This record gives sequence, C-alpha cells and structure tokens, in this order.
Amino acid sequence: MTYTRLTISIVLCFVLSLGTSHSQPPYNADMMYAVEFLSSQTCGGRSSGTTGSFEAAVYIESIFENARLTPLFKDGYAQPFTTKTAGGTAVCRNLAGIIRGNNHEKYEKPYIIIGAHYDHLGKLDGKIYPGADDNASGVAALGYLARQFAMNRFLKDTASRSVILVAFDAKEYSMAGSRAFVDSLLSQEGIADPVSGEKISRDKIAFMANIDQLGSILEPIDPYHREYLMVLGSEALEEYDRTVLEVTGRYFIPDLGIGFDYYGSKKFSDLFLRLSDQVNFIDNGIVSLMFTSGINKHTYKTSDTIANIDRKALEMRAKYIYLFIERLTR
Repeated sequence: MTYTRLTISIVLCFVLSLGTSHSQPPYNADMMYAVEFLSSQTCGGRSSGTTGSFEAAVYIESIFENARLTPLFKDGYAQPFTTKTAGGTAVCRNLAGIIRGNNHEKYEKPYIIIGAHYDHLGKLDGKIYPGADDNASGVAALGYLARQFAMNRFLKDTASRSVILVAFDAKEYSMAGSRAFVDSLLSQEGIADPVSGEKISRDKIAFMANIDQLGSILEPIDPYHREYLMVLGSEALEEYDRTVLEVTGRYFIPDLGIGFDYYGSKKFSDLFLRLSDQVNFIDNGIVSLMFTSGINKHTYKTSDTIANIDRKALEMRAKYIYLFIERLTR
C-alpha cells in the first residue's frame, strides 16, 4: 500500500487530536429517541403542512435550542415557505442554526452546511407511513452533530470554520424546502451570518453534506461489513477534503465499510445525487455530498419503523460524519 505525504500528515493530525475523550463522541441515546419520536403516531408520518409535521419541527427546534445553536434567520430558526402538496398549498418550514467558527480568515470558504430532510409521506389511505429510516434517522444524526459540534466549541473552541445545520421540509414535494433555502441564499438580500452580519455568499461555502436514510443495514455494500455507508459526490471535493474523507473511515472507523459510489455503479450514483436535497446545491454550483445507507425493502412503506433501525450502524455513521467535518472546521 502506498502512503502519500498528505495522507500521513492527516493521520498524524487526527491521532494528536483524538487524545481527548470528547473528540471521539460516544453513542448518544438521544439519536434513537429522536427516531422513535419522529416516527411515532404523534408526528403522523410528518407530511408537509400537517399537524404531525409541526410537531416534528417543534421537536427539532428544541434540539437546536438545547445545543445552543445560533438561529440562522432574523426571526429565529424557522424559514417559512409555501409549496403545493396533495392537499393544496401548504405552509412549510425549514429549520436552521449555526455554530460560528472563530477564525474565518483562515479559509477562503469558511462555511460548511449539513442538512437532512425531516418530512415524509404522512398518512395515505388511513395508514401512517412512519419514515423511521427515511428520514428520521438522518434528522437524528443531524441532532447528534449539533450537540457534538456545540460541545466541541464549548470545550476546545478550535473551529475556524462555521457549521450551518439545516432540517429541510418538503423534500417529498420536489425538494421544495432545500430549493427555498438555496433560493434565499442566492437572492439579492441573501442570508446573513447572524454573528458578523455579512452575507453568506455561494463562494464562501466549502461544501454541503446531505444525510438521507442512515439507519439500515439491510443492503450491505459488500459481504465483509455489517455496518456500511455510501458517500456520493466526493469526486467534486478539493483534494485535501477528499483525502480527509477517505482517511477518516480507513484509519479511525475501520469496521465501517465505506463506498464512494452507489453499489459500484456510476450511473446509479449520478441518479441518486439527483434524488435528494443536495441536488439544489449542486445545480447552483455548490459542491455537495450525500451520506446514505441506501434504499431498502421498507422504503416508502408502512414497515419503515424503528424496528429496522440498527443502533450500532447509526452511531458509527454519525461518528464518521462528525470526525470528517470536524477535521475540516479547524
């Protein structure tokens, strides 16, 4: 095996930084609770514009508040918008907060965006579609990341870059939530950094990371790894960022099988990059990744329940995403 100088330097930096316990976040029980609540009857399948969707939004906002994220928008965490749904025009809401870095001058692109959609199919023909994997699992990981980045800021304050965390609504309606977010970001008024007041321009965003379906172990990428993860879009990253992505899994979570395509197919990789919220960023010139465990036999069915979420795999995947992005915030 050939080791490049860049790879060796990144590994050494990781080793030095992992000496403190909070750099390797342990399993957080709140992730499974989040999946349980978001896929419960209270949330009723989280269809956009419904009471269940509102319950989910209130819960996600409480996660952001407890992690002490700074609200991204002038009026708080929520970005309201409307979209056409099966029941007519619905009032929807994205939720977003920011953990501000302390040295933006270090990077030409000082912002990283992490997103996950929280809506699902709701109730069809009187039956609730819980959406535990799709995408309560992704939102659970988003909440985990919010807590870990906030804890890191409180304990070490080493982040130079800022991390923006967004829970998107209305993915199931042509990804209307992420489109509303990107449209606002790129509008003349834009979205201002709530700390500095400066506009968060497209050329200041290093990349966007989207999390969609993170809890299943039903469709492994190879026969050797029970826990696995697919990362799509990595070829668009800068060389250093891509090396960090690869090193994080290979050296620090070696039991997690990681594939950088969709089951070995470039055609399906390209297709899946267009089937979730990252596409609205990609189409507007923002480098984007998709983290997923893939679709399975329960996707878009009433059987997509918490019973099919693997606790260990969800933990490992969330930890991998955290370690990768945390390294790139310094």
